[in-house]
Amino acid sequence: MNNLISHDFQQAMQILGVFIGLYAIIFGLLLGTDQPKLKKQK
Repeated sequence: MNNLISHDFQQAMQILGVFIGLYAIIFGLLLGTDQPKLKKQK
């Protein structure tokens, strides 16, 4: 049981880590591209 639980937990953490990483990269790129445009418009 412990092996199955830890294996499932590891898979879940890997999937969550990938999604969080993708969202962080996309969010960072959006912020990086939006801030200069907003500053230029103002």
